[in-house]
Amino acid sequence: TFAAVLIYVGQEFDIGLTALGSLATAGTVLFGGTAIVAGFLSDKLGEKKLIARSLFVAAILSFVVAWSPNLYVLSFSLLCLGAIIGLYHPPGTAMVAIMAANRGSGLAKHGVAGNIGLATSPALAVFIASTFGWRISYVGVGLIAFIAYLFFQKFAPSKEEVIERQKELGLIDSHNDQDVTKSFVFNLASMTKILSEWTEKRLLLIYVTIIANGFIYRGALTFFALHIANQLGIKIFSYDSTVIAGSLTTILLLTGILGQFFGGYLADKMNTAAAALLFNVILVPSCLIIGFSSGWILIIFIAIFVIFNWGQQPIANSLMASFAPQGAIGKAFGLQFFLGFGVASVAGIICGYVAEIFGTDAVFYLLAGMALLSTLAFYFIWLIDMSSKKNI
Repeated sequence: TFAAVLIYVGQEFDIGLTALGSLATAGTVLFGGTAIVAGFLSDKLGEKKLIARSLFVAAILSFVVAWSPNLYVLSFSLLCLGAIIGLYHPPGTAMVAIMAANRGSGLAKHGVAGNIGLATSPALAVFIASTFGWRISYVGVGLIAFIAYLFFQKFAPSKEEVIERQKELGLIDSHNDQDVTKSFVFNLASMTKILSEWTEKRLLLIYVTIIANGFIYRGALTFFALHIANQLGIKIFSYDSTVIAGSLTTILLLTGILGQFFGGYLADKMNTAAAALLFNVILVPSCLIIGFSSGWILIIFIAIFVIFNWGQQPIANSLMASFAPQGAIGKAFGLQFFLGFGVASVAGIICGYVAEIFGTDAVFYLLAGMALLSTLAFYFIWLIDMSSKKNI
């Protein structure tokens, strides 16, 4: 929402784009940084309680943003809002992965809903801001968050229901009546056991794929519009490349919804590691062709890239749920979102430097290299999985 109404905020408080961009970046860093905390809180409090509380606090903070009498209050409340909404992804993804009858399809629907929100919220926020003022946009956000809080309180499964479901799936020991969310006793033996669980070979390789695919996602999302404007070389309905680049990027990104449904379907129908390998193999030539192509070839391969890049998301989430240490699925998704949103956010800086020195085509050659790294990691995950005879 802030990115969409940024210009209106700058006009009211008389601040430049650099300051506004810095504020937006800080909020994004906090959004990714709270994922680790969210993972621990999810396993301790339960997914329902954490999500409900974060929605309630997000509603209050949205109203504070709308009320902000000066830049200091606005900045503080926006940063707090970024931190609070960052608490959603680990427990939300964990709850879907645990409770969905078909994990892959459930995670796909969860991702599609989020991407629809990402695609529609800027247009809605700008419409409200241009008609009624940017503050009313945040009043709207607050009302939506509060309604979501009430809905979640009434209909979401309880902590006890989630634990029972984990026992049914074998994600925790069904014979252990102890509260699985209680803290471990931190002696040497237990710490060694915890370390071995979190450094299992397949989990280490999954960490590599999370960072690599997060890098690809952020780098591509940042430079798609500019690359299209530079490389398209054709006119559509008499508009030149610069005019249509932004709209075409949005349309192409929406094709990712098809990929998410397809990825979720395959995650339920075949070996999950094999499905992830299939999706990542296709990303390598797609990135290379995007780098040097133009015209309709460029458009076609961007669509292919988006379908398979977004399509691997529910597959990767399903893999993480399968290999998470017992009773720690919230922590696992917290780590995943920290790596994907936090660590991988350096893609914006690195790809920006590459684009400035070598051009946007070089950005996609770099992304092809990251896709190759991720493909190799998924290949070794698949090999280990086949040798262990474990069906995931």
